[in-house]
Amino acid sequence: MSAMNDKAPSGMTLISLTGSALLSQCIHVVARLGVADHLAESAKTCDELAKLTGCQPKPLSRIMRALVKFGLFMVEDGQKFSLGPLGARLQTEHPRSLRHFCMLNGAEYYQAYGALVHTANTGQSGLRHVYGTSLYEHMERNPETARVYDLAMDEISRDAAVDLASSYDYEGVQTVVDVGGGSGVVVRAILRAHPQLRGLCVDRQDVCERAVKTIAASRDAELLERLNFVAGDFFEELPRGDLYIVKNVLHNWNDASCVRILETVRRALDGGALLVVEHLVEDDEPSLDRLMNAVLQMAICEDETDARDEARMRAIMQEAGFTVPRMGQLGTGHYWFEGRPA
Repeated sequence: MSAMNDKAPSGMTLISLTGSALLSQCIHVVARLGVADHLAESAKTCDELAKLTGCQPKPLSRIMRALVKFGLFMVEDGQKFSLGPLGARLQTEHPRSLRHFCMLNGAEYYQAYGALVHTANTGQSGLRHVYGTSLYEHMERNPETARVYDLAMDEISRDAAVDLASSYDYEGVQTVVDVGGGSGVVVRAILRAHPQLRGLCVDRQDVCERAVKTIAASRDAELLERLNFVAGDFFEELPRGDLYIVKNVLHNWNDASCVRILETVRRALDGGALLVVEHLVEDDEPSLDRLMNAVLQMAICEDETDARDEARMRAIMQEAGFTVPRMGQLGTGHYWFEGRPA
C-alpha cells in the first residue's frame, strides 16, 4: 500500500459522517421528551428519566450515552445522568435555550432533508415535496408544529435582537415595524432598550394570536401597551411606520419574492428607512455553517431560494426601489443593510 493510501481517511470517517443523521435524531428525542428539564435540579438514572418522560429505559439509555460523547450529558457514578454544557441549552427556561429549534430541526426540517435528492434533481423545495405544501401552510394545519416553530424562531433570533437594539441609531424613529416578526422577539428587544418607541409586528393571523397570549403571560406583558400585533400579508400591504425591520425573512424566499416583499415596504414607507438583517455567504471562503445553511434554505424554503452574498442582497434591494447608504455587521454574524427609497 502506498504512503498516500496509508494517509487516506478511513472508510469509518465516511460512515460516521453519514451517521450524523442519527445524532440529529438523538438530540431531537431528548429535546422532545424534555430530558434536560428533568435534569435541571438533580442527576437521575435512566430508569427515573424513563418514568418521567413515559418512554423505555433501555433505548433512552443508549441515546443518552451516545450524547455523553458530544458533551450534552455527563454520567455520575456510572448510573446517573446530569447536564453537560450543551445539554443545559436544551432546558426550556435556559436564557439561551435551543430546545425548540432542535425539535423543529429533528422533525419538519429533517423530513425535508430526506428529500434532498428531489431538491438536487429539480431545484425545488424538499419540504414542499414531502408535505405537498409550504411550511407556512403546513403550520396552519398543524398547531403544535406552529407553536414549536414560533419558539424556535425566538431562540435563534434572541441574541441578534439584543445586538440590533443596542447597535443601531434609532434617533428620529417613533414607530418600528417588525415585518414577518413572529412573536416580535426583535421589536420587543428594541422596545425594551428604547422606551420612547412604539412597535408593530406584522405576521399571519394565527401567529399574532399566539404571540399576544404568550407575551401577556410573560415578563414583556407591559410592552403590549406600546406593541401591537397586526395580521397581514407582506406581499400585499403593510401598516405605516418610520423604520421597517425585515430580519431572517428574505432567506425563506427566492429573489423575485424578495423584491415583492421589499416593494410592499417601500409603498408603506413615509420618509423612514428599511433594515434588512440576514446572514450572508462570504465571496471567497464560506464557512461550513454558511454552506450548510445554504443547503438548508434549498431544502425547506421556496423553490429556487439560495444563500446570498452582499452584491446579490444589494441588487435585490435596488430592484425593489431602495438605495443602500449603509451596512454593518452584528456580533452574531448577521449583516444589516439600511435601505432608503430611491
